[in-house]
Amino acid sequence: KGEDAKRTVNGEDAGTAKLVPDDVGQAVVVVGDNNAGAENATARLVANAAAEFTPNTDEGRNQMALVSTANEARTVMPLTIFPGRFEADIPRFGLASEDGNAVFDGLVLGSELAATSTLDRQLVLIRTGAESGSGTDATMLRRALRDGQATLSVIDAAPASPDAGVLSELAAETGGVYL
Repeated sequence: KGEDAKRTVNGEDAGTAKLVPDDVGQAVVVVGDNNAGAENATARLVANAAAEFTPNTDEGRNQMALVSTANEARTVMPLTIFPGRFEADIPRFGLASEDGNAVFDGLVLGSELAATSTLDRQLVLIRTGAESGSGTDATMLRRALRDGQATLSVIDAAPASPDAGVLSELAAETGGVYL
């Protein structure tokens, strides 16, 4: 793998070098609000995201975990490199019927899961409703993201909710995106 690149030193040809991408790998924790109000919309998005995810069982790269924020935050699938876990655990994510949306608690739990990995840590929040029911406030969430050294990206179907500004700020602060 890699591409050849021409090298020059002080404008003089210095041959070629092989450019090889740094394959650090990623630990991706998907946090989703699969509560009753989401009507399985989030579950479909999570399943689509997992289908795009490519684990590497040979090198232990590209781990994925899944956290639910329905009613209270809980781990649905721990960090794994095994595709078989996706097939078994992602359908369980869609079974939640509880009310409530503990988004901040879910992000803290996701950050803690990601921190157990030595790979590049990514949190992806997919939500359809506003934060409700977390015991975590924005300051505590900010600290957890900083301590876990995770990048937060948000796919937000509730951008008019009161907490959207906080999520947008946190995504920018950690180098992620807010959509």
